[in-house]
Amino acid sequence: MKPKLMFVAVVVLLAAMLFSLGGAAAASTLSAGSAPQEIQVTEQNDGGAVSLNGEVLVLNLESNPSTGYGWQVQGLDTRLLRQLEAAEWRPHVEGKLGGWGTEVLRFAAVARGQTTLHLVYARPWEAASPIKSFSMEVQVAEPSRDVSYPQPAAEAALPEAYEGEAVDVLPSAYNWCSLGGCTPVRDQGNCGSCWAFGTVGPLESAILIQDGASKDLAEQYLVSCNTDGWGCDGGWWAHDYHEWKFPPSEPGPGAVYEVDFPYTATDAPCAGPYTHHETIADWVYIGGENSVPATDAIKQAILDHGPVSAAVCVNSAFQSYTGGVFTGSIFCFTINHAIVLVGWDDSLGAWRLRNSWGPEWGEDGYMWIAYGKQYVGYSANYVVYTGSTPPSAPTSLGATAFSYNQINLAWTDTSDNETGFKIERCTGAGCSDFVQVAAVAANVASYSNTGLAASTSYSYRVRATNAGGNSDYSNIATAVTAAPPAGAKLYLGSSTSGVAGGISFADEDVLIKDMGTGAWSLFIDGSDIGLANTDIDAFEMLADGSLLMSFDTDFAVTGFATVDDSDIVRFTPTSTGSTTAGTWSWYFDGSDVGLSTSDEDVDAFAILPDGRLIFSTLGNISVTGASGADEDLVVFTPTALGATTTGTWAVYFDGSDVGLSSTSNEDVNGAWVDAAGKLYLTTLGSFSVTGVSGDGSDIIICTPGTLGSTTTCTWSMYWDGSANGFSGEVTDMLSIVP
Repeated sequence: MKPKLMFVAVVVLLAAMLFSLGGAAAASTLSAGSAPQEIQVTEQNDGGAVSLNGEVLVLNLESNPSTGYGWQVQGLDTRLLRQLEAAEWRPHVEGKLGGWGTEVLRFAAVARGQTTLHLVYARPWEAASPIKSFSMEVQVAEPSRDVSYPQPAAEAALPEAYEGEAVDVLPSAYNWCSLGGCTPVRDQGNCGSCWAFGTVGPLESAILIQDGASKDLAEQYLVSCNTDGWGCDGGWWAHDYHEWKFPPSEPGPGAVYEVDFPYTATDAPCAGPYTHHETIADWVYIGGENSVPATDAIKQAILDHGPVSAAVCVNSAFQSYTGGVFTGSIFCFTINHAIVLVGWDDSLGAWRLRNSWGPEWGEDGYMWIAYGKQYVGYSANYVVYTGSTPPSAPTSLGATAFSYNQINLAWTDTSDNETGFKIERCTGAGCSDFVQVAAVAANVASYSNTGLAASTSYSYRVRATNAGGNSDYSNIATAVTAAPPAGAKLYLGSSTSGVAGGISFADEDVLIKDMGTGAWSLFIDGSDIGLANTDIDAFEMLADGSLLMSFDTDFAVTGFATVDDSDIVRFTPTSTGSTTAGTWSWYFDGSDVGLSTSDEDVDAFAILPDGRLIFSTLGNISVTGASGADEDLVVFTPTALGATTTGTWAVYFDGSDVGLSSTSNEDVNGAWVDAAGKLYLTTLGSFSVTGVSGDGSDIIICTPGTLGSTTTCTWSMYWDGSANGFSGEVTDMLSIVP
């Protein structure tokens, strides 16, 4: 599409003869109402001198307002000189956004004398050193005559064009940035490449909106590799390069990532070929190429398609914007800058404009600009993005049996645009009935499948996915789990009633899961021993077959005593299963050692190999020598146990150090420790730690590196409750007998 940029100029009646600095040529006689005599100078006259004898001094300095840079007068001596109106800017070449031109500044002599006129080329909001400067000695022999230049009228109207039907009622305010549809503001620097940033911006937003992926696309690719002659001296909308157009050196159209061609703010050579990614299906002018569409038409496009590309007239007033609603300047004559419109607010009567001058300009790189000002919305257009191309299939999938209930997978990630991977599994030798069992994030190329049956063949396949669809499948990989450890049994209970393996249970019961056979059985029927009105929320199996318990409330145990929720009692069974009986005795009195608040309900405990006890509580704990939150564990070194308990406390495990948050879901509510010191833990609800995530039915392992106030560990899954018939339950107590 060939640009036909319509430059708008307010006619200023200027008639003058050019003067040499030496005044060799005489000015023509001006008629009434015409402009005053002028002396014209350029940057070539930097460091020179001029004498004014009734004339107006006119500086013609090279500038590119689309970059945010402009000529700024430094320390003007207003006793001798004054600047006439705002600066005027004239493009060198029409039909470009971001092109260079001439900035015209006029100065009238006020009184006789001598002064230095000094200007710098800089951005008004930046403290950095100016790029260049201009100085001239000015001798005023006579003040300027007839300096009443005609003032421009109100901003000239451009034709409006309406395309499409608006919805019945457009929102009074809409902002894609508030909806998560804006990528970070960039900075074009001192390069007239706004057209490239105006092209890239809407596509980045479309990818973010539709794919949920934040992509940093390369403006430099458009600047350096286009075949239209565009560069740091301006250009036009380059959407074609994201749709169908590409230079001979490139393999095809589509966006290039910033990491592959970083922005340099120069006309750097195109040194491809580059890898191309997202493409667009089309791009559409909202009105005409050379018009400002109707306000509602732009709003509709933003609503339907995301942020839109548009042009605007930029001048020194625009550059100096710091906040609020910019209401425009009548001294803006040329549409010269590409921007992105991300939304609107009718209560302000303004568009939300995203610029390409970095986040230090304006309001974090954005501007509120009043409707219809500075020709904002000129040549507005949107891109049609239909989503990512499906990723390529992963390869080299391998499956390795790690244990009797775990298989580890690994594969090669061959794509660079996936949003994740889907893992499918089937069971049995020669199986083909695959179902999805897990998903992992982008760039993850491994997965540990836990909670499996022992001595069982499992087959796996993996595919990548993104908003554009799924890849083909990987190869199929098969592994057989090892035989289970002889006699390993998992003792556990739930905070709710349910059914597991055909066994009905209540929250006061204890179940057995045979890790070898997979069979479930009832170990303790709590109602048989008077626990129907309470819940066993922590327990530990002892080597002599007795069971340590703590309850979720203060409770009067039939035939024994009233037990607080911070106490531990010993139950020595005489029979187990559906007919449970036995005797009670004291093991640990929490009030004796400082457990006294409602938060200090013991909801998990375990005995360490050296005989110390570790505890987690329902809420925060604070005892002599230790304090913690509900995701922490404290350790008790006893000097006496039983009805009279004594000992000392210390911090054992800081859950926040290893990814357990302070949310109630990640409250540790079940614990056991094996002979090697590994911590087996359950949580109250869903959890996510490094390498493992799950819910309250699962048991996870912390293999500690360090313990105490600074805790480190490696996480792994031990038992997936939902995969073992414990779906929807909360495992609130556990003990394992190897």
